[in-house]
Amino acid sequence: MAINETELYEHIIELKYYPDYLESFLSDYAGSEIIIETLKKRDSDGDTLLFLHSLEIALVLLKALPKKHVYSSLAIPDSRGNTLLDYACAEPEHLCKFLTFLPDNTLFNFLIAKNKSGVKLIHLLIDFPSDLITLLMRLEKSDFLTILLTRDANGRAIVQHLNDYNPSALQQLLLLLPANHYELIIKDINEYPIKVFRPVSLEEEVQKLNGVDPFVKIAISDQKAISAWAQKQGFDYIPTQDKKKQAVEQSLAIGSVALLGRASKSLGVYNVGDVTIKKGTVLGTYEGERKPFSFFEKGKLDYVYRLDDDAEGEAIDAHKKRNWTAMVNSASSESIANVYGALKNGQIIYIAKNNIKPGRQLLIYYGDDYEFDINVHRFLRTENTWLDSYDIYLKYSSFYEKPEKWPINLRGLIHVEQESFFLKPKISKLNSETVDLPLLFFNGQTREMENQDLQENPTLLMLACWEGNYDLVERLLKIGANPNIQSSISGLSVIHFIAAADLKVDQKIELLTLLLTYGLMLRTVNFKLPYF
Repeated sequence: MAINETELYEHIIELKYYPDYLESFLSDYAGSEIIIETLKKRDSDGDTLLFLHSLEIALVLLKALPKKHVYSSLAIPDSRGNTLLDYACAEPEHLCKFLTFLPDNTLFNFLIAKNKSGVKLIHLLIDFPSDLITLLMRLEKSDFLTILLTRDANGRAIVQHLNDYNPSALQQLLLLLPANHYELIIKDINEYPIKVFRPVSLEEEVQKLNGVDPFVKIAISDQKAISAWAQKQGFDYIPTQDKKKQAVEQSLAIGSVALLGRASKSLGVYNVGDVTIKKGTVLGTYEGERKPFSFFEKGKLDYVYRLDDDAEGEAIDAHKKRNWTAMVNSASSESIANVYGALKNGQIIYIAKNNIKPGRQLLIYYGDDYEFDINVHRFLRTENTWLDSYDIYLKYSSFYEKPEKWPINLRGLIHVEQESFFLKPKISKLNSETVDLPLLFFNGQTREMENQDLQENPTLLMLACWEGNYDLVERLLKIGANPNIQSSISGLSVIHFIAAADLKVDQKIELLTLLLTYGLMLRTVNFKLPYF
C-alpha cells in the first residue's frame, strides 16, 4: 500500500520504542526517496527524526538511508547544536557502530579527532577492543601505526591498552604491519616519538564530511568563485580589469594563515604559482570607496588606506568594496615586507619590493601606527603560510635535530610549559631557503606538537645569540639568516635574546656589531611581552 511522507513520519514516531519492529517496517522503504525526504523533516523544536528517541533508533534510521546520505546525516546538528557523533561520544558502546558508516578515507581523522571534552575518539573505544580492531583493519598501514602509538592523558599508547584487553587479536593485527613498523611497536614504548598528524577536532571533521573546507584557499584569478566567497563574507569584490595585473593574479591565492589561528578566520595572500614574482612587478591596485580621511574614527582604520598625511586629505575605504590587496597582511617591520604601496595618479599601487618565491605570503609594512587586533596579533614573516607546525615538521623533518628540553634559563623569555620539548634545525643541512626555519615546540607529556598559533617560532639565530656562539651566528648570517625576524607572539628579536643572555658586555657588543653589519635594525616597535 502506498504511503506518503506524513504517514511514514507518524509511523516512525509510533515505533520509536521498538527498534526491531522499526527496522523490519523500514525494510520496505530502505534507500527510497520517501525515506530520504521524511528524515529531512523537522519537528517544532527544529529536530529531525534522527534525534527522536535514542542512538539505537538513530542507527536503525541511518541503515534505511542510501549510503551517500548517511555521511551528511552524521553532520546535521540538532536544535542544541549537537550532532549524532557528539551524542555517540557520550555512549561509546554505540560510537563504533556510528563510525562504521564513515568511508575508509575519513575514518583515520575521526579516530584522532577530539570530542568537546578534549578526548580523542580512539580513547573512547579502548573498552571495546573487538569493535576497535574491526575499525583499525580498515585503515591504511601508515595510519594504523600512528593510531597504535597514540597515547592517552596518562601516557599509555593504544597498543598497550589492546595488549591488556585482547593480546591475541593484537598479535594478529601486528602481523599486518611491515617489519620496520612492527619493530617500532615492540621496542621501548616509553620513548618520546612525535606524533606527526595534525590535531583535529570532531567539529572540523564533521565540516569536511559536509563538504566545508576549514582551510580556505581561493584562486584570485577565479573571479566567479572569489566574488561568491566575498558575498558570503559580507563585501563586494572588485575584479581587476587590467590585463597585465590579471596575468600576475594567476599566481595568487587567498588562504588561511596557520599562525593567526584557525578560529580567527584571518586570511592572507600567497604566491601559489610555480615561479618567483620578480622584484618591481606591479601586483595590483588598492580598491575601495574614496572618502575624506576625517570621516573615519581614530583607531578604526582597518581596511582604510590613507593617500597622504594631510588631515583633510582622502583615504580609500575597503570595508564594503575591495579586492585582494585589502587582504595582504602587515609585516612586523619594513625589513620583513616583500610588498610596498606607491602613490601614482591618485591610486595606491602594490609593487613587489623583493622577489616573492613560490609558497611565500605577501606582506606589506603599514607603519608603526598600524592598529592590530590584539586577539590575533602575530609578528608575521613571509614564510608564515597555511602550513601549521605539523605540516612544517613533516615537510622539513630531515632538517631537524632530535628533541631537547627547552633551557630553564630561557623559560622567562619564551614562555613554555614545564614538560615542553623543542626541535631545532640542523646547522649542517641549512641553506638560504631553510636557514630561518622556526624552532618547534611539542608537549613532552602528550607527544603532540603545539598548535601553530601557540608557537613562538624563535629561530636558530636567536638561540645562537643567547648562547653567545659568535661562530654559529656568523655562519647563519652568511647563509642568509634574517636578523630582523621577531618571535611570532611576543615579538622578541635577537636583541632581546642577547640582552637576556648570561654573557659579558664585550661579548654582547661583538654580537651586536656583527649583526649590524648584516642589516640588523635597532628597533622594538610593536614589541609586547605578556609573560613578564
